[in-house]
Amino acid sequence: MTTELWLKSGEALQFFGGIFMIVTYIPQIRMLLKTKSAENQSKSFWILLIVSLSTFTYNAVLLYIFKGVLSVLVTQALNLILALIILALLIKYSKKGRK
Repeated sequence: MTTELWLKSGEALQFFGGIFMIVTYIPQIRMLLKTKSAENQSKSFWILLIVSLSTFTYNAVLLYIFKGVLSVLVTQALNLILALIILALLIKYSKKGRK
C-alpha cells in the first residue's frame, strides 16, 4: 500500500469518525432543550472538552492550509460548535434553576 493510499484511508476514517462523534451530541442537546435542566451536568467537562477541541480545530486549520485536507477541518469545527452549544445551554439552564 502506498503512502498516498494510507493517507487517503486515514482521512476517510477521520471523516466518518468525526460524523459519528457529531451524532453523539444530538441526544444531549435534545435532552437539554426538552428538560430545560442542567442538573447532573458537569460544566467543567464541557469547558475542558472545548479547550481540547479548539486545539484539534486549530490543527485542522493548519492541515487544510498546508495540505488541503478539508474533511478534518469540517468535522472538528462541527464538534467544537456543538460542544459550545451544549455549554451555552448548560449555562442558560443552570441560571434558570437558581432563580
